[in-house]
Amino acid sequence: ILVTPFTHDGHPDHEATGRVVTAFAKQQHLACYQVLIWAWHWAKPADTRIPWHHAVRVDLNAEQLQRKSQAITCFDSQITVDESTGNPPILSTQTIARISQPWEVYLYEPLT
Repeated sequence: ILVTPFTHDGHPDHEATGRVVTAFAKQQHLACYQVLIWAWHWAKPADTRIPWHHAVRVDLNAEQLQRKSQAITCFDSQITVDESTGNPPILSTQTIARISQPWEVYLYEPLT
């Protein structure tokens, strides 16, 4: 099983990685799940740019949710004000709330 960023995530590095990993998975006949990263920053519920019909929800237990919350706080450059420019955090409160839900969402296209 491979996990990669969504191929239309909105961040060039994420999209390039997603395309390469997805192509490799298809070539090797491996299951590949795409994870939404920046899409949580710009997408709205039922956004037609996301292929929701391929979405798989994975509920997290309490320990997994705690680890996820801890992981989010590790990205200090994303969640705090940039003192050198005064710019606000890259991840808004709304975005952090979206990615802090007690589940993960993956996009999965079955192998054909």
